[in-house]
Amino acid sequence: MGNAASGLNPPNGDPNQQKDKDKDKKDEKKKWEPPAADARRKEEASRPMERIKDYLLLEEEFIQNQERLKPEATREEKNEEDRSKVDELRGSPMAVGSLEEVIDDDHAIISTASGPEYYVSIMSYVDKELLEPGCQVLLHHKSQAIVGVLDDDADPLVSVMKLDKAPSESYADIGGLETQIQEIKESVELPLTHPELYEEMGIKPPKGVILYGVPGTGKTLLAKAVANQTSATFLRVVGSELIQKYLGDGPKLVRELFRVAEEHAPSIVFIDEIDAIGTKRYDSTSSGEREIQRTMLELLNQLDGFDTRGDVKVIMATNKIESLDPALIRPGRIDRKIEFPLPDVKTKRHIFKLHTSRMSLSDDVDLEELVMTKDDLSGADIKAVCTEAGLLALRERRMRVTKADFTSAREKVLYRKNEGTPEGLYFLVTTSNFETDEDESPPPPRVPSDTQPSTSENGNPDPEFGLGPTPVASAAALPNAHKHKHTPPALPPGESQRCMRLMTRFIDHFSPILFTVPGASHMACSDVFAGTWMSLVIQPAIEDEGVYKPLETLERFKHVDWAQVGLCADCVEEKRAEWTEEQKLVWASMDEWLAA
Repeated sequence: MGNAASGLNPPNGDPNQQKDKDKDKKDEKKKWEPPAADARRKEEASRPMERIKDYLLLEEEFIQNQERLKPEATREEKNEEDRSKVDELRGSPMAVGSLEEVIDDDHAIISTASGPEYYVSIMSYVDKELLEPGCQVLLHHKSQAIVGVLDDDADPLVSVMKLDKAPSESYADIGGLETQIQEIKESVELPLTHPELYEEMGIKPPKGVILYGVPGTGKTLLAKAVANQTSATFLRVVGSELIQKYLGDGPKLVRELFRVAEEHAPSIVFIDEIDAIGTKRYDSTSSGEREIQRTMLELLNQLDGFDTRGDVKVIMATNKIESLDPALIRPGRIDRKIEFPLPDVKTKRHIFKLHTSRMSLSDDVDLEELVMTKDDLSGADIKAVCTEAGLLALRERRMRVTKADFTSAREKVLYRKNEGTPEGLYFLVTTSNFETDEDESPPPPRVPSDTQPSTSENGNPDPEFGLGPTPVASAAALPNAHKHKHTPPALPPGESQRCMRLMTRFIDHFSPILFTVPGASHMACSDVFAGTWMSLVIQPAIEDEGVYKPLETLERFKHVDWAQVGLCADCVEEKRAEWTEEQKLVWASMDEWLAA
């Protein structure tokens, strides 16, 4: 039994000891790790900041190498980026102001076109040496801070008026106007080119001239030719540009205009449409009208003030010289007044030759026939006729201009010229509307005689002849008839439009009354009115090429003795009783207007 029990034990010793050995082996396996991988992890875990620093150094070295390898163009791009950043700080768009006072290196007082003054900051990148009272500065569009200084302190509006390039027109491009060219040469061109001639003569050259005449006669064209012939600085301004929104801006612009002209002397200041600011002064309650008058007063001071203007000549142009203030065009300010009339036959011929010199004309074109027409065509109208004739030829795919093109072009130009003219109403009246010979007079009005009314076979009045024989009315019964030409008096401004409205209302209200007389026995009254209308309105319109003059017609109808002409008194009184209040008002207003 003892041997059997001992045989169950392991041969190498105690089983407890064996268990302890197995446990120790397991513990040794857990502590074992791969030497390479675990060593790297331990090294990273022990020095993390050192590794990050190494990476940053490598990145810095890489960037430096890239900068050294970049071409020169990339550096220019960097400079451009820097400049764009500065522009962003300045802001865009920028306002323009005037520096009034510098407080310190960082602050100043400026004024703007809107009127008030501002206490603003001066940005650090602004050149302080350029900041002087009165100079033009650039302002930030939001904070109004000074972000720059304008090199040229002239008003931007005046800078636009100065022509950098002389006009291409010359004296050779002007048809006729020999007298006007000679006068403007003596007044403007010669004092600038040869001032010693006036000194030897012992006289002072003219300070300025004014060109006046109807539109399209060459006033602006002659001013361009003067600018082309002289090397002087040419400043062109329209009178309406001197009218500004805020009080004081108009006179300020006039002062700035003449200051720039003096700085760039010798110079010529051309003010077109001077009647926009130079009209006669009058008492006005409107602030806008008073501001225009203050602008004109500043212009008067600049033309003839205490300060001499030197070699600065002034040319003005207008087509309404009668509306200008006498102080503006007196000698000493404007020494010469040059009139530009409508072209005569010789001038027309020259202008037609100028504008048709480069055109391909057909053989049937006779320029002399166009020249001899009695139309009041200006130089601009003649140019429009030639241009329109060329366009009509192009419309039909022709390269040669025919006589028919010139005829159609002339009719179009005349129609557009007369369209909207307030001097009268224009009817399309031609001799083809009336089938009469040249020797025949218009249908005479029929007047009733003292004889018995003509009757038909049944004893009733003849519906065709009414009151019987109607002999022709005497010329004395028709005041200012077409056989005695009547020239209407000149209308003051604005009255021609009123006259046209009155005549239109007169025709609308009274023609139906007098034309449509009811009853067969009064048919002659309608004939009398129709004949009078022919004699006083239609026939003069035919003779005047379709021009219907309301003032002349008003005067004629006002003084017509209808009883002497042949209109029966009963018919007139009957119709007067039927007049409406508006028709009576029209007649009363016509009486009042003609009396005035």
